[in-house]
Amino acid sequence: PTSTSYTPPGELTGCMNDANCTQNTLNPSELNLWRVIKKNDDGTIEMVSEYVSSKTVSFYGKTGFINLVGGLNTIAAQYTNSKYVQNTRHIGYSNQTENLTDTSKLDQTTAPWNSRTSDPEIWIGCDRDSYLCGKDEDKGAGDIGYETDYNLINTVLGTMVGKSPNGEALLYWLASREFAIEGADINMNFYFCGRGVTEEGSIRPWSNGLIGWRNKSESKWTHGRSIRPILTIKSNVLLVSGDGKSIDTAYVFE
Repeated sequence: PTSTSYTPPGELTGCMNDANCTQNTLNPSELNLWRVIKKNDDGTIEMVSEYVSSKTVSFYGKTGFINLVGGLNTIAAQYTNSKYVQNTRHIGYSNQTENLTDTSKLDQTTAPWNSRTSDPEIWIGCDRDSYLCGKDEDKGAGDIGYETDYNLINTVLGTMVGKSPNGEALLYWLASREFAIEGADINMNFYFCGRGVTEEGSIRPWSNGLIGWRNKSESKWTHGRSIRPILTIKSNVLLVSGDGKSIDTAYVFE
């Protein structure tokens, strides 16, 4: 990436640099090592950053939840180099709604969906056993779109662990929303969350709650997580050296 400084705007993330939330400034050029994860039929190549950003990006409250997926894609677009890159996305994006326009479900004091399974005591949301999958995704009910990147990268790289350029394992965002309800009763607590990946490489959904209703009272939170972009490299980029088998023999493009 050519950019050396980018601060995500509060209008996008809900983080307005006030008492509730302070936003970091990113250095996109620090992510300078990328791993090939897929070659497409049109000759383009998809690559994920080996590292995650050393600085976190914070999303806050209703604005943060509404814009989470689109906001992460906007931030990922800063990690580009026009000479090589055709397009960008944030890890986890697979055509989900980027910015919610119907936000009526976010203001209900009782749970807008009942996502209980056979065990109503566990925290659940949009998983493969839930009727929510694909239903009302554009209203904040959650999605499973993140699975495309998660499965691809886990297969190719063997891990979802994300480390900063200095080697520290960090939490990072997935471009994916989650709805979580506590218990089987629609009057119980429920939360609108962003998905993330833990330092151990597992999915962390409901702990990234941005909006929540507890006993019919609204709460808002902020969470800061690192960024991990995916780039699509142009099909006409020429390989001049390297075999891509190790860091020492990384691909070098003209």
